[in-house]
Amino acid sequence: MENQSLLQQNTLKNTITSFLVPCIVLMLLHLISGPVSSVVLINGMHNNPLDYLFKYITNLGDGIILIPIALFMLFKGIYYSLSFILAAILQGAILIICKKVLFTASARPIQYLEHETIHFVPGVVVHHWNTFPSGHTTTAFGMCILLALALNNIFISRFLLLVAVLVGVSRIYLLQHFALDVAIGGLIGIGTSLACYYWIITNQNKPHWMHKRIRILKGRKQIKIAIA
Repeated sequence: MENQSLLQQNTLKNTITSFLVPCIVLMLLHLISGPVSSVVLINGMHNNPLDYLFKYITNLGDGIILIPIALFMLFKGIYYSLSFILAAILQGAILIICKKVLFTASARPIQYLEHETIHFVPGVVVHHWNTFPSGHTTTAFGMCILLALALNNIFISRFLLLVAVLVGVSRIYLLQHFALDVAIGGLIGIGTSLACYYWIITNQNKPHWMHKRIRILKGRKQIKIAIA
């Protein structure tokens, strides 16, 4: 039992660390290369496959993605679903405060770039303001790390980390954000999700109703879906 608990703690630490690393790397890139140069560097790696990949995978950072995930987590437990809902609310509140109150005049990369020197992905509308922080990255990192911790599978965790990183990089590649916007967005997502993970999922004093989940009951003549 003690060995299992130690293994779970190590897995938790490794998962958190693995999600923090790309955020730190992007902050260093921003500081060393410079805000504009780091965007030009990543955008300059463009090719058709990356255009296609980043154009569509960036949509996984849309906040609406959390709705089907919260519904799916009802099959694992009501408290899992609540953790995703609360994380989404916290992330949304922080993003609104940042974009609508604290950093309303923050310009996006396109305001500093010469159009002749950069690559525009066809079909992608490039925004000009409210760059800090990256909302898509906040959603992606928050969603992926919370899923990784909830499912507790090393292979799924690695896949989710890859998804989060690709969404974050897509925001720079598509000229929507600076590397620092993405890094801070990722940290906000990680921080809010960890708060919900410890506050709800690992809380040993959860009320009984939170432990209920959606179950598929198979009878002789029919299949029923019930919360039990």
